[in-house]
Amino acid sequence: DAPVAASKPLYPELCLDHVWTENSGATREIPSGKASKVFLTSDLVGQGYLGYFVPSRSQLFLVRIEKTNKQQQVIFGMIASIVAKDAVNLPSLNMIAALDLSKGVTLYSGVTCVGKVHIPAIHPGVGGCNIFSSHPKLSSPFPRRSSLISQNIAGADIKFEEALHTLSPVGSCGRTPMMLDASMQEAGLVRLKDAIGNKITLEYGNKTFYRISLPSASTSPLVTKCLKALRSVLQRDLAMQLLVKWYGARNAPGPQDFSLAQEWHLFIVVLLTLLGYDVDKLSLIRKNDADTERCSPIIVPKKLKTNDSGSQEDWLYTLGTTEHKNSQNLVSNILNLSKTPGGRHEGGSAAESSSGKMTTSAILFPYLPLVLFSLHLLYEELKLNCVMSESLPLLAQLLHQISRDLNFRHYAHHYFLDFPTYCRKGSYASQMTQSDLQK
Repeated sequence: DAPVAASKPLYPELCLDHVWTENSGATREIPSGKASKVFLTSDLVGQGYLGYFVPSRSQLFLVRIEKTNKQQQVIFGMIASIVAKDAVNLPSLNMIAALDLSKGVTLYSGVTCVGKVHIPAIHPGVGGCNIFSSHPKLSSPFPRRSSLISQNIAGADIKFEEALHTLSPVGSCGRTPMMLDASMQEAGLVRLKDAIGNKITLEYGNKTFYRISLPSASTSPLVTKCLKALRSVLQRDLAMQLLVKWYGARNAPGPQDFSLAQEWHLFIVVLLTLLGYDVDKLSLIRKNDADTERCSPIIVPKKLKTNDSGSQEDWLYTLGTTEHKNSQNLVSNILNLSKTPGGRHEGGSAAESSSGKMTTSAILFPYLPLVLFSLHLLYEELKLNCVMSESLPLLAQLLHQISRDLNFRHYAHHYFLDFPTYCRKGSYASQMTQSDLQK
């Protein structure tokens, strides 16, 4: 048998030596104390920080950390502070969860505030609606999660509730509310602990614990790859604004089970808005909205009456299809035919798009070519991945839109040749004017 190699120790990533203590001249009114938590964290764009929480001052201090290219020496930068009662690091999300003074949970990525965590209005120890009712015997029609636990537990034992995010607010029972007693009012959120992956534990004053899961930035592989590509080419502050804006839009309160097309539609709305587009009047967004409503299970289509004889409306519909418009020039030139006007369907999308106007003050407007080139490289790379073949038409539509607005005809023709049914060719009224192109 081969000898078993001895295990090696885990080397620390950063070592701190106490050299001296400098008297800062602080007055006695400012409380002093030691840090109770120290951790290394990084934000969404890869900037590192040394964080330490001082409970006596209710502050989380973040020291910026950089390393030199040659000798990998550590350089400490500016110090920022966040007012908080507690904080935990979430390395899997590149975020920090902080307990603010209002006993709410706020997410930070480095020193940038991402947003507040929406925690359902379930008060610790309240399993039904009888606390809010003037008739204590009446209870909630919904089962309690804690009712699945054995009732032979002593009162001093700790109750641990799983998956708080799956519980509905108790206040929706429609009964007359009443004031909570003092013990309930004091049992607020007091501490954050046990941060593993994207889950953290909320500790309340009455020793009740809730385990919550924070959502990821995206579930679609296409959106994840696009965000990674844009983060690598944009400046750090611009990439941070894009990622924070996207995380807030993707994980807003509501349904989270988005399909691939739905999450992509939300992503291009966020991206095109930051690029300066008037998305409400953009034909690409309006078309995706119509497709989403058509595929919605809530809308049940009525059974249409069939007619095999045909009508003039069928011919006009054929003239207005994308396939006819894309092949019209080619067929007319080969057969030496005169071009047929598109009827009532012609110019509809142009009128919708021309009514919009670019916002040149948008943060990503000066970087439109950079966004196009970076996503184009991703587009060519995804062609080699057969697993991502279903996502290519979605990305081609976005790149075709931007390339036509930037007047990059060769790029637009390239996407049209790949997906002629998704990328429309012909007359097009862009939201971008000639003066916008010169900026």
